[in-house]
Amino acid sequence: SILCSAIERVQPRAVSYEEPLATMCEHLAGIFQEQEAWSQAANTLARIDLESGMRIVENDFKLGKYIKISTLYLEDGDASLAESYIKKASSLLSSCKSQALELQYRMVYARILDSTRRFLEACVRYYDLSQIDGAIEGLVLEEGYQAQALEAAVTCAILAAAGPQRSRLLATLY
Repeated sequence: SILCSAIERVQPRAVSYEEPLATMCEHLAGIFQEQEAWSQAANTLARIDLESGMRIVENDFKLGKYIKISTLYLEDGDASLAESYIKKASSLLSSCKSQALELQYRMVYARILDSTRRFLEACVRYYDLSQIDGAIEGLVLEEGYQAQALEAAVTCAILAAAGPQRSRLLATLY
């Protein structure tokens, strides 16, 4: 497509065209997302240089992009790449001003732990998410959200390796 070739031509001189390049990448990622080409969308968003010293980027914006990239890689089934981007996001979490972004981070991180078969950790994260109620900073949680999170916590607890920690988690969930 024209947008792909434009990005390819501008990429070598990215320092000079950071803002237009970021805009084009976001638009192209949106197109890939509509087509459910998750990996391509994530790779396109990953091309945006969020650590550049040439343009000032808010930490909440960076955090949102890293979470989005992680989510897209998870949709594609690539938990290892999703984990690498969620780790980048975790360093920005302390300066986050948005409760909605923090909640998105927690949801994606729980899914990554689940996908990488770290069931005890995932169980704890899902259980914590199930305890959140109502709306957070304009982000209205969908109906049944708590039940879904609790169900995921129970599933992870059952799949976890036997031991005292698993027994404690099952007792808590019960």
